[in-house]
Amino acid sequence: MVALFFVGLHITGYPLWPDLPEHLGDRYDMRPLRLMLVSLYLFASYSLVTWLWRPLNALCGWLLIRLGQEALWCFSIHFLAILLLYNLPFFRSDVSIWLGTLWHGIAIALVFASLYVRDAVLMLWPSLKEKYKQIMLAAPAILAWMAVQFAGWLGISISYVEFIDDGDPRCVWQGWNEVADQSAYGGSMQVTDKVGAMMQCTLQGKGIELYGRISRSGGRIEVFVDQQSYGEYGLQYSGPDIYRVRLFVARDLTPGEHELSIISRTSGEVAIDYLRIAP
Repeated sequence: MVALFFVGLHITGYPLWPDLPEHLGDRYDMRPLRLMLVSLYLFASYSLVTWLWRPLNALCGWLLIRLGQEALWCFSIHFLAILLLYNLPFFRSDVSIWLGTLWHGIAIALVFASLYVRDAVLMLWPSLKEKYKQIMLAAPAILAWMAVQFAGWLGISISYVEFIDDGDPRCVWQGWNEVADQSAYGGSMQVTDKVGAMMQCTLQGKGIELYGRISRSGGRIEVFVDQQSYGEYGLQYSGPDIYRVRLFVARDLTPGEHELSIISRTSGEVAIDYLRIAP
């Protein structure tokens, strides 16, 4: 019941405990309270699986048991699935719970299918079985590392290591207001409902991701990189407000300095939170 209570808080935007997100911190900042909640959900999930094991086993035991038996392989291979899906130009998993569930399902299906591909290879070449047993602890990790390096050589893998918050001096906002919001990265966002409001930011890197909030009253923005339009993007969403949504991505830019510009094209609300940059 406690776990369900916190799930309800998250879904409804923390109306009963508005400052909880600030105490939890970001997912990359594992504060003690966040670790306590992780422990709570691990315990609750284990209990539910135990109590409901018979129907769960009948429904999806064929999937869960196999993934558990091959946990090391699946953990390593899932990096390949992430790399493949994340770099698709139309990949968007954070717009709605249904789209996110679809992409997660595709990723799990790819990992599950890799088990059968591996078994088929070992069956086709029986001599590899003994060698595979000898190196099975390292083989998936080595394969994942090689794939990441190869993707980086091709220029399709981007490591976003620099965060630029809305208050960064490199960004100039015209017609925007800084709004404090504990659900936003850094505790604030730039918000406008004015047509023609503009943001300009000079950046160093080869990849840019723009994050903000989508809502029922969301408007539209047009994004420019080096004065070239990358099209318009809608920030309207029929459900409750969703924060830290990836609104725009530009990859494979030439290394060096770039100018990012954002223009509000409608009177709907536009909320920009932060940028992630690949150096």
